[in-house]
Amino acid sequence: MESKLETGELDLGQEKEFKIINPNDGETISIPKPEIFGEGPRGAKVEITLESPVTYESEIEINSNGEWQWAPPQNLTPGAHTLTVEYTDPDTGEMETFVRTFVLAAETGEGGPAFSATPSGSTATPTVSPTNTPTEAPVPTATAEPTSTTEPTTPPRKSQPSTESGVPESGFFGPTLILFGGAAILFFSLVLI
Repeated sequence: MESKLETGELDLGQEKEFKIINPNDGETISIPKPEIFGEGPRGAKVEITLESPVTYESEIEINSNGEWQWAPPQNLTPGAHTLTVEYTDPDTGEMETFVRTFVLAAETGEGGPAFSATPSGSTATPTVSPTNTPTEAPVPTATAEPTSTTEPTTPPRKSQPSTESGVPESGFFGPTLILFGGAAILFFSLVLI
């Protein structure tokens, strides 16, 4: 008889209620390809529609951890976007629709935060900051300095070890012989076992 652990039917927790975690309604996002994610009952279907200058649609399934996530296949254009998420409750069969709007900031970057939270109950409005025009900086000019072309007349000194007391020996033969002998004895004792 198979256990529930072996078949994967072990229920380790309560089913999660459906919710969208990111983005919040009215949020300003700085990543051009935002990740949209949330939680819900395992195995339930989620239909996503993202209205932008291009409309993206996708259907995904909530994974075994009760989590779902999706990102648009291409970078979004700066401005307002509308997200519609339709979720069908597996217990009742009723479809629930969630609508969120968010703004993609005009200056986006890959290294910034994925979203910036707004206080509850208020909406974010995009802020436009003036762009700075670069000014030309003076370019320094190099002046040639005289260089010396004379070479040293004495060759560099080289040091060599003294051999007055004899040539040093590289090692002793005894410890090497003992090491190889011990290794051979260990090898043959393991092979014979």
